[in-house]
Amino acid sequence: MTPFRLFAQLNPDQLFFLAAIVIVLFIVFGMFLLISGSLLRYWLQAFLSGTPIPMVQLLGMRFRRVAASKVIPAGIMAAQAGARLSWPEIESAYLQGADLEKVIPAFIEATKQNMNLTFDEIVQAERNERLQTLLKL
Repeated sequence: MTPFRLFAQLNPDQLFFLAAIVIVLFIVFGMFLLISGSLLRYWLQAFLSGTPIPMVQLLGMRFRRVAASKVIPAGIMAAQAGARLSWPEIESAYLQGADLEKVIPAFIEATKQNMNLTFDEIVQAERNERLQTLLKL
């Protein structure tokens, strides 16, 4: 039985229902492609640099309104320099308002000099410095 004969046997209500299902599936698939398509660039960049990040985590960043354009390069920089940081740690620093362009190099330098500083301590120091600068104004 060919698909055309199968469609010919459907009554108009069944045909309308089938068309509605197909349209909804296309819309859902299109939205998925739009959301994941923009994140695919960051996923591929991280994967090719040897610091893979799960697509689910990238979607979570999107929903939490975290700029992947700032977090992903920071994570790659840390990994390439040998600093052990997880994606959630870097994302947390970003959400706290830390300047990742200052914090990541500071953590890399502290790691190279064998200082006993955690990433959270460096993030807090950067945030405190910025607060002191604001209070002096």
